[in-house]
Parts: sequence; structure tokens; C-alpha cells
Amino acid sequence: MWMMSSYGASRSLLKVLCALFTLILIGLPIAGAEIPGYPDYRQIEDELAYLNDTYPEICALHRIGTTYEGRAIWALKISDNAWKDEGEPKVLIMGGHHAKELISTVVPLMFAEFLLDNYSSNGTVKNAIDSTDIWIVPLVNPDGYEYVMEGHTDWRKNRRPVDIDGDGIVDGTGVDINRNYAHRWGQQGISLDPNSEIYCGPHAFSENESRAIRDLALNRSFVFSISFHSYGQQIFHPWGNSLDSAPLDFDLMDSIGERMARYNGYDVMEGWKWYNTTGDSDDWLYANTSCLPFTVELGKEYIPPPHDISRIFEKNRDALLYLLSIASDPYVGVYGERTNLRISDFSVKDGIAGITVENQGNYSVSARLTLSSENWTYTFPRFVLAPASALNLSVEVSGAGKFLANIEPVHHTEEWNLSDNSAVFTIEEIPHEKAADPLMYVFGSVILLFFLLSYGYKSLKKH
Repeated sequence: MWMMSSYGASRSLLKVLCALFTLILIGLPIAGAEIPGYPDYRQIEDELAYLNDTYPEICALHRIGTTYEGRAIWALKISDNAWKDEGEPKVLIMGGHHAKELISTVVPLMFAEFLLDNYSSNGTVKNAIDSTDIWIVPLVNPDGYEYVMEGHTDWRKNRRPVDIDGDGIVDGTGVDINRNYAHRWGQQGISLDPNSEIYCGPHAFSENESRAIRDLALNRSFVFSISFHSYGQQIFHPWGNSLDSAPLDFDLMDSIGERMARYNGYDVMEGWKWYNTTGDSDDWLYANTSCLPFTVELGKEYIPPPHDISRIFEKNRDALLYLLSIASDPYVGVYGERTNLRISDFSVKDGIAGITVENQGNYSVSARLTLSSENWTYTFPRFVLAPASALNLSVEVSGAGKFLANIEPVHHTEEWNLSDNSAVFTIEEIPHEKAADPLMYVFGSVILLFFLLSYGYKSLKKH
């Protein structure tokens, strides 16, 4: 069994594990691993299975995909009552998009060990597990990772053969998984050459690995995601490209990044300010879900020496714990107070519903407004409200009935208290001009016909 962390003091094989930990620190290779200090794919898989078996009440192992070479992509869910969905806020932690960035796989694996080993003895850890669904995918790219472990330490992509023109001849091997997501795929910071290390694939989500993360994210409402990479000692948040306008949640994401940096000392910025790229996981998650995503570039080299691994983990462990601590309400976690949104006016005239929304709080909020009736629901594109500002929105409606308007912050997970925030307004029916009774039309027509016939008869009689 592979074990990097010294936090497993509760395990029955403590002496053996401590001895193994000592061997790792002095750089001796572990059986089955080709790079000293780092586990191979089989050891990672065995460790995840061990954690799942040892802590069955608070973790659940899920196979979320299968690679081209047939390896499983594993996700370990850590939460109280792990096999149930209790509606708790969800956080996604990923590693190993890029094969040669071995430390990016080891850190999330060590974090899983740390959480599970310390659940019964550490109040901060217990609170995080009891109040959050933590999804850890330590190795997104198993095929590429194992290829690196065999000695190809410069390899970055997965290992799927690529035949661009379908002529049966392989044009190249591997796709950069973190250029294969759909948001602005193939537009910037990529290559269309299958022999390039930043080849983005033949089309968005062409790879099993990127589809596995996509499907996991679309089936869960993640509040945060962390994608570990190496190297650079940086924290990036959207956008990773310079094509999109400023993100609506820039202030919130930047503030969260700065607070994480208090623990690891890393630099915080939008990703594109370091290098431009499209098709990465962060931009897709931000554009297509309600997730606030971050990339953390670990350490100062792709494969740090074994004696640096624990230090890198410990610098980032508390940053992760901070993120988990604010998952229930990121705004409260950053600004210390709940959001203060209001619907101050609602009216319907000539089939157009007009709604005025206000932010009466002290910080910018990314918000979502929905308008619904018995038969339909319309969701406005999300928008940002600056402090002490208002915004007028309108949409065409049809038919009479009861309408409901509801505004809420995009990034919240605690039950949104509609009463306290006056976020609901109803209108009993759309005002219309009262339609005339159809019988009145019939009666009027009969009178008119009688008048015309009488007039015609008198005219004929005169002649």
C-alpha cells in the first residue's frame, strides 16, 4: 500500500506505514513505481480502494470513466453518509490532467488520506466532512500518468492514437485533456497538430477523460473546483482566455484566491494574465455550471524531489480546508454577511413583464432571476449587481394567471430564505382590456340587419 502522508496514525499498520514514509522521504523507490517517491497507477487505485474499505461510512468510491487503454478514472466522495445525497454543498478536487505533473496527483490523494484519517480527532476536518460533499479525482489522466511512470517524464497528454482524416493511419498520439473542454475550444493557446503537446483534439470532449469530468460536473452542482497542476506557485481563476469579457464573479473569485494564498503564499490572478488558453476545465466549468473554479500550480517543477512532497502538501492543505469552510455560502465566507437582494418593482403591461431588482448590500453579487407561471419558467441570463445598485429587466409574457418572480445569488448553497430577502413577488393575473360578450355581437348584428332591411323596404316602396 502506498502512503505519503504521516496523518494515518489511527491505522493498524502504523509501524509499516511509517517505515514506508521514511523510505519515500530519503528517495528510495517503492516496489512497482519507476519514479522514487511517487505511486504508480496500481498503487493509487489500491490506496483508493483501501480508503473506501477502511472508512465505508464517510467515503464512497465511484468509477466515473474509462480511458482508451482501459484504466478506470476514479472519484472518491468524502462526506458523512457518503452513499446518500443530502443536498450538502459540493466541492470538486482534481489532479493529473497533465501526465508529467505527478505532484498534482499526489496532493489530492494525500488530502483524501488526511481528511479520512483525521475525521474522528480533528474538529475542523469533522465539520468539513459533516457539512460538505467532497469529490476527489486524484488522477484524471491515468494512461498518460502511467506512461510517465515508465520513464517518459516529458509526456503531457493522454495516450489515445489520433487518426485525423480517418485513413487508418495514426497521425499522432495523445490529446491535451486540459485543452479538450468545450468553452471556446480550439481558439487560443492550443495546437491542431496531433504531434504537439498542446493538441486540443479533433473536437471538444473527444476524450474519455474530459467527458468523465464533464458528466460528473453536470450531475452535481459544485460550488468550487480545484484543479491541481504543476508548476509555478500560482492560483488562477477564470478566465484562462483573453477572448471573454471580464467574469461576472471576478471580485468574489479574486478575494477567495487571495484568502487561499494566505496559506500557501502563491500569486493570484486571472489565468490569461499568465498564459492564454482555451478548452480548459476552469473556463468550461465557469461558463456552463454554477461552479467557481480555481487552478493551483504546485511547486517549482513538474516532479519535485521526494523530500519536497510533504512540504508542498502541507502548504496547500489549509488552503483547501479554508475553501471547504466557506462552501455553504461563499459570500458570507468572504464578506462576512449574507447577500441582500430585493425585487423592488414588478408590473405587467401590454404583455411585457417589467422587473426591477436591487442589491442593497455592500459587495457585488452575481445573481439569477427567474419568472414563472403555471405552465412555463423563464430564467434570465445571469448578471452582476454592484453594491447599492438596481437593474431593470423585462420579458414578454402571454396568458393570464399567477406569475412568480424569484431572485437569488448564483453562488449559494444554504437554503435561500425568500421571506427574509423579499425575493418573491406574485401578480394574480396580467391586466387585459375586458373582452366584449360574444352574445352582444350577435344581438347587435341582428338589430343592424333589421334596420337595413327596414330601410331597404321603405326605399323600394317610394319607388
